[in-house]
Amino acid sequence: MRRLLLPTSLLFTFACGVDHPAEPRADLPAVDAPDDEHAHIDHAEDELVAELTLDNGNVVRFFANADGSAGVLEEVKGTAAVTDDPERETWSVADVFWGLTDKRAEIPEALLRHHELMAADGDVPPTFMNERGWLLERLNNPTVSFASSSPCLNSTFNSNHCTSSTYPSGPACYFNTSGGIGWTTGSTRRFKAGFCLQEGQAHSNLHYEHLSEHPSIGCLSCRVSHVVWGGGINPVTYSATTYKSWWWIGPSGASRRKWVHTANGFSGAVYDWATKFYASTTCDAI
Repeated sequence: MRRLLLPTSLLFTFACGVDHPAEPRADLPAVDAPDDEHAHIDHAEDELVAELTLDNGNVVRFFANADGSAGVLEEVKGTAAVTDDPERETWSVADVFWGLTDKRAEIPEALLRHHELMAADGDVPPTFMNERGWLLERLNNPTVSFASSSPCLNSTFNSNHCTSSTYPSGPACYFNTSGGIGWTTGSTRRFKAGFCLQEGQAHSNLHYEHLSEHPSIGCLSCRVSHVVWGGGINPVTYSATTYKSWWWIGPSGASRRKWVHTANGFSGAVYDWATKFYASTTCDAI
């Protein structure tokens, strides 16, 4: 079965601004930058600021951007995904790092700034409400939902990715599907995605582009794509069992983003797929 999901909005593409240009080449003529101030779109890629390997084998990577946004990617090697706890809707990305480390680990400054901006928006308390390492304790507690059930179970995948008022928009979940599926968002301020390959092999790709508002053209999409997983134009072939979970939060002042999430199963593949987001009313940072 093959499904094709249509984009949620129409976006125009435009050249990106360059914050950190490469050294000029002597064999190329100099070119002046455009005069139109709106021709610039910040295209900075998220920076990997920390990586943790949990006792169950899961790898959790923390990303931050200079605009104050942050994201967390978990690649599940064990039987549970710690970032799939339904309570994560009230966390910042810094909360996750705080909960998965002890006092010996220094919290990256970019994650602290992200937390401060979320607190200023009223989305999280100014200080961390739980003890250091509290998520590690919950991960080792078999009575906690995310620690005791496979994230690929339909009921678990649904509750972790699709039943949330914090991320009300999107096509939600597709369970035990095959063939091809994909979704392109409009302007977003929060986004999360999940991909769980249960049988066979498949390609899956998740990438984003920065957006900007042009006074006469409308919403502009940067032509530079940044890959979260999947390899971009050189697709990665995943084999069962593969489970990836991603969520990103852009507080006030952060640039908005367009996300593209696709999957294409080979013959005999079975996978779950999810895309949810909170749409922004503007392309500009608010």
